[in-house]
Amino acid sequence: MLTPVRTAIVITAALAATSSCSGSGSSSGSNLPPWAATAAIARLVTYDSCEQVRNALIESTKDQVGPYGWGDAPGYAVADGLPVPAAREAAGDSAGGSPELAAGAAAEPGGVPGYSGTNVHEAGVDEPDLVKTDGRRLLTVTDGVLRVTDVAEQRLVGELRLDSQSWPDQILLHGDRALLIARGAMYAMDDVAVQRGTPMPLTRMPVGTELTLVDVSGSPTVLSTIQLGGDYVDARQVGSVARLVLRSYPQLPFTQPEAAGSERKATVENRRILQQSDLADWLPDYRQTTAGQTSSGELVGCDAVHHVRGTPATSMLTVTSLDLAGDLQVSSADSVSVATGGETVYGTATSLYVAESPYGWAVPLAAAEGMAGSSIAGPRQQQTRIHKFDISGPGRPRYVASGSVAGSLLNQYSMSEYDQALRVATTLDPVGAESEQITHSAVTVLSQDGDRLVPIGAVDGLGKGERIYSVRFVGPVGYVVTFRQTDPLYTIDLSDPQQPRVVGELKINGYSAYLHPAGEGRLIGVGQDANSDGQVRGTQVSLFDVSDPAAPRRLASYQLSGASSEAEFDPHAFLYWPDDQTIVVPVQGPYPVNQVAPDGDYVGSGTALVLRVNGAKIDEVGMLTHQANRVDKSQPSDGFIDASIR
Repeated sequence: MLTPVRTAIVITAALAATSSCSGSGSSSGSNLPPWAATAAIARLVTYDSCEQVRNALIESTKDQVGPYGWGDAPGYAVADGLPVPAAREAAGDSAGGSPELAAGAAAEPGGVPGYSGTNVHEAGVDEPDLVKTDGRRLLTVTDGVLRVTDVAEQRLVGELRLDSQSWPDQILLHGDRALLIARGAMYAMDDVAVQRGTPMPLTRMPVGTELTLVDVSGSPTVLSTIQLGGDYVDARQVGSVARLVLRSYPQLPFTQPEAAGSERKATVENRRILQQSDLADWLPDYRQTTAGQTSSGELVGCDAVHHVRGTPATSMLTVTSLDLAGDLQVSSADSVSVATGGETVYGTATSLYVAESPYGWAVPLAAAEGMAGSSIAGPRQQQTRIHKFDISGPGRPRYVASGSVAGSLLNQYSMSEYDQALRVATTLDPVGAESEQITHSAVTVLSQDGDRLVPIGAVDGLGKGERIYSVRFVGPVGYVVTFRQTDPLYTIDLSDPQQPRVVGELKINGYSAYLHPAGEGRLIGVGQDANSDGQVRGTQVSLFDVSDPAAPRRLASYQLSGASSEAEFDPHAFLYWPDDQTIVVPVQGPYPVNQVAPDGDYVGSGTALVLRVNGAKIDEVGMLTHQANRVDKSQPSDGFIDASIR
């Protein structure tokens, strides 16, 4: 029996009835392609005192301050290279951005084996999701309400309406404890932008992160709430320990030209404010309430603040550890900060990587025309910076190394650690009107050398004129899909990290936006079908045979005309059950759209498509569709299906 849970989740327990050129080199990078050999960045900087930390942060940002705060654009400040409303500082709110082989999760102690759990990147490394299960209980959080369902009895155990200004939409679970993660946001009208006629003056402003620890042994009960002074980026959990990644900004009360009398006076005043700032203005803080008792303080101590030489400290990246099996008391002893930015998180059982996009940090005002003027980026190529943290031990993560690669990442699947090396897939865009380059993609292999991630091998020239649409690394082999008109699926031999090479290529119409290992040399791809001109036509699920890396081939495909799938953008929406090779993906589109069901109810466009791999074929098992509101049958349902579990 299939049981809908609200409008977001479906329990599916009953579904059981080349062209390329390559480069390689030593750790010195002397034989690498020029763009890869120049990717290593400056070394880390550590400090001996809190005063030294403060002075270094101020010194690194003094050239960033203009009449409007960070940057010189009216109505906006440049922080992490992204437009952030200047009203943020006045409001005192933090601001920020955003979001291997495991097909299912192992049972928690005391749980029930044989359930799917969250579709995660690396086995044994859990990821936050909007639904969690331990095989016995199903937890969902929607519209500010946590619901706990007994799976065997299909009975609602309890509901908890959260008293929060921001509704959580992510869950981590260990034993009888659930950690709910809420990313706060509000919308504000920028008066300066309105006066100047700036388009879209209504701007989203993140306002920190709120955590709620809940006991789910019976009816759900709040144990503790924590407000963090930073924008939530992502999290990973190994065992009972969760590592949260936050991004925060200096809280400085900058003035505006309208208040100061002129842009020149505002600049002078803002630089005075910078010079007089305290270290507390730069570091994220926390406030925790447990059993009616409230504590607060700085989330990270100055002894755990680091800096990458040559970069402005206009944002702070913080990684903090929380043990869900312990008392969950927040402490600066469990956090580390780096004066940098970051948007994409990838984790293994022992390492956590945070990648910072080419536009993920503020550039000097003199170099505002682009990254070409920075000391890190090459003259014609954007760079993605990657920061590595050691999470092999309990408590505070250790910041161990940084490096960079040319180009930009697609998502966390663009990174993969294997045999003590990090493989990174990027799309390289030409920089500057004079550039003779064309867009293409590459895979770079990085090795840790002291406190640097150094490129030791690279393969270039993937999908010239195209961009990466999906990546998957499986052991020593990488799979990269690029697309513009056709879908080249490249297989890359990475068994020798210093000599990566393209060994196979398959061109088909359309593309796969997510790739999933399916065992026995097979991959499942979820994406879009397209005609020979590159015009997409609807959801496409493909089965690839990659047992011979030199000759990848598509065995079968299934198309649903006019549809799209959340799994193209969020891998958590994808379900594959290897025991019977069942595939479940949510789809939105014209099947069925507002059609009348036999019982007279309207059905909406949110559908779970159920497929099964049958040898070299993909068979349709069926479709599950949320029904409309039974009170008003004339109105179609707007409840899309976001995920499924088994």
